[in-house]
Amino acid sequence: MVGKMKKITYLFSVLLVLSFLYSCDKQMADEINVGLKEAYVEADTTPISTNGIVPVVLHVDKPRGGNVTCADVEEVFKVSYFCGDKINYDDYATEEDFENAFPAWLQVKVEGIYISFNIDGCGDLDGVHVKVGAVIVKGSNSSGVYYYPNGSIGDSHLAAPGDKYMVSNLTFCFVACEQPPQKVIAFKAYSSSYQWTCSGGGPENDYFIGPYDFVSGASYKTWWYGKEYGDISVGNLSILDLDSDGKLEVVVDNYDKTAFKFLECYLYVGAPEGFTTTYMSYPYQRILTTAQDTVVFQLPF
Repeated sequence: MVGKMKKITYLFSVLLVLSFLYSCDKQMADEINVGLKEAYVEADTTPISTNGIVPVVLHVDKPRGGNVTCADVEEVFKVSYFCGDKINYDDYATEEDFENAFPAWLQVKVEGIYISFNIDGCGDLDGVHVKVGAVIVKGSNSSGVYYYPNGSIGDSHLAAPGDKYMVSNLTFCFVACEQPPQKVIAFKAYSSSYQWTCSGGGPENDYFIGPYDFVSGASYKTWWYGKEYGDISVGNLSILDLDSDGKLEVVVDNYDKTAFKFLECYLYVGAPEGFTTTYMSYPYQRILTTAQDTVVFQLPF
C-alpha cells in the first residue's frame, strides 16, 4: 500500500512539473510575441487620424531610408494582406494625377500635408473584395503606419510622421471584406417648371424616392411625382460604362424630349440605408443652367 502511495505521489509531482513547464513556456511565448512587436515598433507618432488611429513608426524603416512595406506591417501585427503598390509622389506632375494613380474604387485625396481615403463599399482586387488594412505614409526619412485592426473603408487626416509633408510615397495594404455590401441607386430631379420625377415611388415608398439595386448594365424607369398619378413613366435611368474606362456613368433621360426637362438632379449610390437621407445631400448632383433632355453622372468607380 505504501509503495502504491509513493507511485501516486511521484506521478502527481511529474504532472505538476509538466503543468508548470507548459505554463512557463506559454508565458515565455506570449512575452516573446509581445517583445517582437515592441522591438518592431519604435514609437507612436502624429497626426492621429479622424477615426482615432494613432500611427506608429517601425524600426524596420531605418535601414531602408524610411521605406516600409506591407510585408513589414504583416510581420509586426501578425496579419495577412493583399499588398498594394507603393505609389511615388514625385512620379506625378500634379496632386490630381497622384490621386488617380490608385484603383478607381479607392478614392484618395491630398489636401496640404493631409491624406484621406474612401471606398464606396468594398473594392475589387483581382476578384477579391477588399478594404484597407493599413496605410503607410512616407515623408522625409521615416514612414507612419496607420493600422486598422478590423479594416476600414474610409479615414482622413493622415500624414507623414510628425505632421510632415508626404514627400516620397504612399502605400495601401488591403484585407478581405467578409461580404461585399449591397449598393442601391436612387434619383430625384426637378424641371424648370418645378415638376418632379424620381426612382421607385409608389405606395411602398410613400410616393417618394425608392431605391433600385445598383447593377452595372441595368436600366430602370423614373416616374412622374413618385408614381402617384397613373404610374406614368418619364424615362430611363441606366448604369453604363459609356467610354469603356472602367468607371461607370449613370444616364437619365426622358421619352418624348419635350414633356420633362432636367434642371436640378440628385443621385444616390451607396448602402441601402443611405438613400433615405434628404435628396439635397445626395453625393452626386447636377444643377444645370439650361434644362436638358438627358443628364449624365460620372461615378468615381
